[in-house]
Amino acid sequence: MRLTISELAQVTGLTARTLRFYDEIGLVNPAGTTAAGMRYYGPDEVLRLQRVLVYRQLQIPLEQIGRILTDEVDPRAALEQQRVALLGEQARVTDVLASVDRALRFLAKEGTTMTARDAGVLFTGFDTTAIDSEAQKRWTAEAEQSRDAISGMSDTAKKQAQANHEDRLRRLGALADDGTSPSDPRTSAVVQEMHTAMSSMWTPDRAAFEQVGKELATQPESRAVLERVSAKLPAFLAEAYAAFAAAHLS
Repeated sequence: MRLTISELAQVTGLTARTLRFYDEIGLVNPAGTTAAGMRYYGPDEVLRLQRVLVYRQLQIPLEQIGRILTDEVDPRAALEQQRVALLGEQARVTDVLASVDRALRFLAKEGTTMTARDAGVLFTGFDTTAIDSEAQKRWTAEAEQSRDAISGMSDTAKKQAQANHEDRLRRLGALADDGTSPSDPRTSAVVQEMHTAMSSMWTPDRAAFEQVGKELATQPESRAVLERVSAKLPAFLAEAYAAFAAAHLS
């Protein structure tokens, strides 16, 4: 089998420009060129491109994909590893989908008032303690401190910490929905609890704490968690963190 760049673009849905870019950076090179100077791709190149696209579906950057492919010895073993990663992602998506379905069922019950138990059920399947991870990546040493602190906690303590975290998010969401100011003392009191909890693992200064709020509000995974509490919560939380940082941190 030989596919020209235009034929490969057609079967993959990629553009010829993307394929040429992958060639330029050494990610997927053509098998060779025809007498007329046209690039062509064989089965090995097609399989390599397929692995690249799977990694991209897993949100892995191109640079990292290049290193992964360079280190590959057995393509079959590499595909098996990809399959395991995809099964993990499938399980995560299934949990999130179940949470969305629960929210839809609740919304279908017109006139129903949400109870604390209802709110808790909406979070089943989420690891809400992970929503700080993207922000913590900006401060490697502090993230390491957080991991050390969490690893030293008992299972009971971890569950309690997550429950407390979810409770604080729900209270902030209620304040956001009520139109409370991000600098209101009631808002500040909840954010103070968040800062105190965070300080048990690492202590962010003014700039770091404000950045944490921005990251939580903008990173896809953490924003999705916040929006399930309240559509207004991402922006409200970012402003509340900034207001608290300006008033209380240096």
